[in-house]
Formats: sequence, C-alpha cells, structure tokens
Amino acid sequence: ATGRVLFRAATFEDITERRLVELRLRRSEELLRAVVDTSPHILCVKDVESRILLANAAVASFYGLSTDDIIGRIQSELHAEKGHDSEEIKKWLRDDLYVIETGESFETVETITDRFGQTKILQTDKFPIDLQDDLRGVLVISQDITARRQAELEIQTLNSELERRVAERTSQMEEANKGLQIANSELEAFSYSVSHDLRAPLRGIDSFTRIVMDEYAPSLDAEAQRLLTIV
Repeated sequence: ATGRVLFRAATFEDITERRLVELRLRRSEELLRAVVDTSPHILCVKDVESRILLANAAVASFYGLSTDDIIGRIQSELHAEKGHDSEEIKKWLRDDLYVIETGESFETVETITDRFGQTKILQTDKFPIDLQDDLRGVLVISQDITARRQAELEIQTLNSELERRVAERTSQMEEANKGLQIANSELEAFSYSVSHDLRAPLRGIDSFTRIVMDEYAPSLDAEAQRLLTIV
C-alpha cells in the first residue's frame, strides 16, 4: 500500500423538491397563524391535560402574555398564576373533558373574568379534534357577546316599560269609558224624566192654544194667529 488516495466517492441528493415542500408548509403555517390571530374570537386547542397546544392572540391577550408564552402551558396553572377565578376554569375543564371523552360537540354560554376584573359573557363552542398518536383534544371557539346581551337586556327593559305604560293607558281609557257610559246613562235618565214631566204641561198648552184659535181667531190679527199656530 502506498497510502495514496486512489479515488473519492461522493453522493448527491436533489433536495429541491423537499425544500419546496418545506417552504410551502412554512407558508401554510404562517397563513394559518395569520388567520387565527386575525379572528377577534378566543380560539385554542387543548389536550386532555388542558395543555394549550394552539392559541391565538385573543387568548394571549386575555392572560396578558404572548402566544409563545402560553403554548405548552397547562391552562389551569396559567389561570391560577394570573389570579383568575378558579371556579370558572373548573367548569371549562369539565366541559373540555366531556368533549374529549364523548367525541361530541358542546355549546354553552359562560362567564369569564378578564385580567382587569371585568366579567364578560361568552358564547362558546367546543369540538373534538384528533391529535397525534390517536389522541383526542378539544378545539375551543368563544365569542364575546357581552354587548349583545346588554343590548338585549336594555330592549327587554324598554319593552317591559312600554307594556307597563300601554297597560296603564288602557286602564285609564277603560275608566274614562266607564265614566262616559255612566254620564250617558244619567243623561238618558234625565232626558226621559224631563220628557215625562213636561208631557202634561205641553198637552195643556196645546189644548189652550187650540181653544183660543177656535173661539177667538176672528178677533186676532194675522201676527197673533201666526204665533199661536207656531205654539
């Protein structure tokens, strides 16, 4: 052996296609992230241990953190760390487990207290989602309906006030109608009484007028006869 290198062997692999696939995948992930973060609704994916696997900017804002800071965190621990209501998170996790264990979607209206101490009303939909290794997680989408609920409450209050006023006005009109009916009845009774009481005197006047006309007409001038005729 001379110790000289007689030849070199090299292998080449065309990774253009793989790089293109990786680039497309990265762009798809960036697009998905942009879509998720653009949504004003709370959106996250959790596993059976309530570990946050995916979350958008709305979830991060709720905790006052960035999305990178909450990914991989156990939500119950994160909730306690930020001093949020423990009873709220317990109910959330019970609903999460129901969806994961049954594979059934779940819809509910729930309250949430943010980091500023303000209570909001959420309309929440939870869907089962398949994860890796045949595991199942839960996709949570929550919409803040606080303003809508407040508007509905205001409308209900206005409707109740309107109904009260209508009922009050109707009662007043019914009372007025009753008073008018009583007045009409009294007027009819009075008219009948007057008519009955004047009947005899009027007959007497009529008879007296006829006697005057029959017996004294020649002695009366034309104007007197005319007046007696009117009577």
